[in-house]
Amino acid sequence: QTLKISLSNREIDLTKKEKLLLRYFLENSKKVLSKDKIIPKVWWENDDGSISDNNIWVIICSIRKKIWNKVKLETMHGEWYILK
Repeated sequence: QTLKISLSNREIDLTKKEKLLLRYFLENSKKVLSKDKIIPKVWWENDDGSISDNNIWVIICSIRKKIWNKVKLETMHGEWYILK
């Protein structure tokens, strides 16, 4: 399932997880977020499998590719993330 957002008059297709993660970053803009804070906002008990560090990293990389020139999403020490 994909969802669309509009950014600078351009439609961008996002998966459900990308949209949830991007929304969480936007709601907490300029705040440093740990993986422990991100996981409960994007993944739930009914999701299949366990959540690894790689799950978050893959979604963040995908978001960066889609909106790379509009939003700055930084990784800090591989454990923390911040949207500037």
